[in-house]
Amino acid sequence: GLDSPKIAAYVFSQASDGALSVTNPVELAANGDSPVTAYDASTGMIATAYRDKANSYYGTMVIGAISGTTYSKGTAVVFESGNPNEISIAAGNGRALAVFQDASDNKAKSRLGVITAGTKAVAFESEVAVDDTATVSKTSISFDATQNKFLVAWQRTGNTSPGVWLAAGSLSGNTISYGTAYNFPGNTANNNTFASPEVAFDSGSGK
Repeated sequence: GLDSPKIAAYVFSQASDGALSVTNPVELAANGDSPVTAYDASTGMIATAYRDKANSYYGTMVIGAISGTTYSKGTAVVFESGNPNEISIAAGNGRALAVFQDASDNKAKSRLGVITAGTKAVAFESEVAVDDTATVSKTSISFDATQNKFLVAWQRTGNTSPGVWLAAGSLSGNTISYGTAYNFPGNTANNNTFASPEVAFDSGSGK
C-alpha cells in the first residue's frame, strides 16, 4: 500500500462467488488531498481531480484507464492555479468538467477539460464562472448523456439568495455555458434548510 498523504488507484476484480481481489496501487499523487473521480463511458477514461499539496495545493487532474486488471495513467495537468475547495467533477463524451470554490473570492468556477483517450491526456479550456454573485460552500456535478449537458448544483452561503442552486451547462464544441440557475425555495439567510446538494443522472430513464 501507499502511505498518506499519497493518492493511489487500485483495481478490484470480483469472482463469480463474490470474492474480491485487488492489484497493487498506482500512485496518482505523492502528496495530495480531496480526490474525486468520474468515469467517461464514451471513452472508457477515468478522470481524477485533487489538490496537489506538493504544488501549492493547485487543483490538478489526471486521466487513467483500466485494461484487464491494470490501471495506467497520463500526465497530471493543473486546472486551477490556486487553492480550490469543494472540488466536484463529472465526465462524458470526451469531456471532464471540474467545478470548485475559487479561493480568491469563494465563488463557484469551472474548467472544462478535453480528453484525448489514446494518450490519457486532458487539456483545459478557459475558466467559466458558475455563480459569480455569492460565496459557495458545496458543489456537485453530473453528466446528462441524453442531452450532452452537465448538471451543476451548489450551495450559496450568506445573505444573497442563500440555499441550493441548480444550473445546466451546455456544450458547444469545447465551450461550456450555463443557463439560468434555479434556486430551491425555502431558504433564508444562513438557514441550511436545503444544504449539501448531490446530483446524479439515470441513464436508464434519461433523467
